[in-house]
Amino acid sequence: MDARVLIVEDDVDTAEQIGAVLYDDGLSFERVCDGREALQRATDGVYRLILLDVLLPGMHGLEVLRQLRLRRVDTPVLMVSARGTEIDRVLGLDLGADDYACKPVSLIELRTRVKALLRSVERLSGARPGGPPADGPVRQSLGALEVDLHGRRVWRDGVEVALSAREFDLLALLIGAPGRVFSRAQLLQAVWHTRLSAYEDNVNTHVTRLRHRIEPDPANPRYILTVRGIGYRSAVAGELGDA
Repeated sequence: MDARVLIVEDDVDTAEQIGAVLYDDGLSFERVCDGREALQRATDGVYRLILLDVLLPGMHGLEVLRQLRLRRVDTPVLMVSARGTEIDRVLGLDLGADDYACKPVSLIELRTRVKALLRSVERLSGARPGGPPADGPVRQSLGALEVDLHGRRVWRDGVEVALSAREFDLLALLIGAPGRVFSRAQLLQAVWHTRLSAYEDNVNTHVTRLRHRIEPDPANPRYILTVRGIGYRSAVAGELGDA
């Protein structure tokens, strides 16, 4: 599974450990230690994954992430940071990170997270995660939402909405099966490609962020509905007053 990964880490020992994990899995990588250089490399280059530290010289890692998403660079980003509070994690995910690992992160956990993200990138014949199968529809609509599965773009009321790779995957899965209830475990397996229950908080966090991006009133969602005690489902056309 060859893939080009950008490691953004100013600590030499940590960068070498991450590099060793990637090398053992047959992944090629580059390493930068400055936030501004990372932004330039990630904008101009083609990478399958970015491993991004938060506390960086030159430019803060969260600002690097924010700038990447503003420039519509949708390369999956795994934040790897010593700042592991819930606020830090939610902020990283809110800015467009696809996953967040707290230092010190075990090499086994890091390998698992990297493989899960790369599988998302590579599934469906090399398309970005969530892309349509060759014989499937490329656009789906629900109420005021329109989803372009091939281009990985979303509009609400004709206005484009920027989503992270994980948020798009989640929306594409749910809207592609209107009314079907997915448990958190099923969503973990389908979107994160893991069965580890420790990751279930990621599902809840991404649903919350997705609602803030696509729902007119996130506190009273219309499109992504909670099924208490089980998981989530998308609305069906008959439930929407404007459908």
